[in-house]
Amino acid sequence: MNYIECDKDKLANLTYSKSKEIIRSSRTGSFASSTIIGLNTRKYHGLFIVPQDKIDKERHVLVSNLNEAIIIDNMEFHIGINQYKGNIIDPKGNKYLQQFVPYPIPTYQYRVGKFNFKKEILFLGDSDRVIIKYTILDAFESASIQFQPLLAFRQIHALTHENNAVNTNFNSIEQGVEYCLYPNYTPVCFQASDKIYYEHGPVWYKNIEYEQEINRGYEGHED
Repeated sequence: MNYIECDKDKLANLTYSKSKEIIRSSRTGSFASSTIIGLNTRKYHGLFIVPQDKIDKERHVLVSNLNEAIIIDNMEFHIGINQYKGNIIDPKGNKYLQQFVPYPIPTYQYRVGKFNFKKEILFLGDSDRVIIKYTILDAFESASIQFQPLLAFRQIHALTHENNAVNTNFNSIEQGVEYCLYPNYTPVCFQASDKIYYEHGPVWYKNIEYEQEINRGYEGHED
C-alpha cells in the first residue's frame, strides 16, 4: 500500500477529490498540475505547462486537458472530466475510477463495463514531454482510444477566450500531429506508439469553469 492512495469512494466524491491536487515538474521548468481526478479548478492547472522564452519567459498553459474516450469491444466510455459554467460537470469520467496512486508514477485504475484498465502519466525529468500509457488488464477483441486535446496557449496568470487570431491549422508529423495556435509559441506535438487516424475539426469549448478562481474573487471562465 502507498502512503497516499485514494479509493473509488473518495474519487467519486467531488467535494473530496476536487480539494486534492497534484503537481509534477521537470528540470526544464515545465510542469503538469491538476486535481487528483484530472478536473482543473484553477487557471494554473494544466496537462502541459511550459516556459515560453520567445514571448515573456513565463510559464504558459499549452494543453489544458484531454477529452478521452476508450472504446473496447465497440463499447465507448468517456473518462475525461471538465467543469463548465454553472458547476456543470461533463463528462464525468471520475465515476469509472477505482483507485489513484501518485507515487512513483501517478497511476489511475479504471473499471469500464466488465473491463479494467490503468492509465499512467509520466512527466520526463529532463525534457518538455509528457508520456501517457494505457494498459487494458482484461482480455478484449478490439480497442482504441480517442483524444480531443483542449489547447490553451496562454500565460498561467491569464485566461483566454474565443478570438479570430488563433491558428486552427495543424501539421502532420510521424504518428501524430502538431499545433501552434499563436506566433512565437513552442509547437505542441501529439504522438502515439501506433498508427493513428486523425480527423481535423477545430472547435471552441466555451465557458470552462475554474471553481477555485471564482472562490478567490477572480474571473474563472475561459474558452
